[in-house]
Formats: sequence, structure tokens, C-alpha cells
Amino acid sequence: MHCVFFFSITLCIVFGGFAWTYAPDHSLRHWAQREAFLELRRREELGLPLIDKNLVDPSQIVLPTDEELGDTEIII
Repeated sequence: MHCVFFFSITLCIVFGGFAWTYAPDHSLRHWAQREAFLELRRREELGLPLIDKNLVDPSQIVLPTDEELGDTEIII
């Protein structure tokens, strides 16, 4: 009985750990990291800044007017 319990727990931990380690990346975290490194390399080769402060074109950003804000506190 003890041997069966020992081997079943051991096999579950070993094969479970193996399956968990080599399972596909469903959250695509590794893909996003690779894409980021490729983009950094591309920007370095072109002599561009690594992070552009105007990632989104400022002319496309619609900000609320003072009337729309009203008495809303703005924290910067």
C-alpha cells in the first residue's frame, strides 16, 4: 500500500511538473517578449529612440473640454 501511494504521488509530481513546464504558452507571454526584443533591435538599427513619447499621434487624442470636466479634480 505504501509503495503504491509513494509511486503514484511521485509519478504525479514528476509527470505533472514535466507537463506543466513544457505546456504551450496560452497567455502568449513569450511571444510578446520576442516581439518586444525584435522591435527594440529594429529601432536601434534605425537610430530611433527606443520608446517614442508620441506613440499615439497627439492630433488623434480627444480630450474633454473644461465644461465637460466641470468640478472634477485632475491629478497629474
